[in-house]
Amino acid sequence: MERQEVALKLRDAISQLSSANVGFQQYVGLIEEKTSSEERKRIGREIHDTIGYTLTNIRMMLEAAGDMMERDIHGSRSLMEKAAVLAKEGITESRKSCRSSAPTKGAT
Repeated sequence: MERQEVALKLRDAISQLSSANVGFQQYVGLIEEKTSSEERKRIGREIHDTIGYTLTNIRMMLEAAGDMMERDIHGSRSLMEKAAVLAKEGITESRKSCRSSAPTKGAT
């Protein structure tokens, strides 16, 4: 009779451990999903900020270059060149943000 009691206790313990394991796996899944969602939001904000800042500055530089075009062609050209550099940097930063959001190999 003692062996049967031990066997029942072991089965009960195994059942409890299995149930706890399933619960932990579900919890891990929820945490992974939440983490991914937060990371996507962070990257979206980063891209939005980079593009917004870049486009605002380019617009202001081009407007200033247009205003000074007739009286200071060299200054105007310099502003347009700076705007082109800023656009290139903005594109580079946006690409970096997009690459950091791409799933890595082996990730699920």
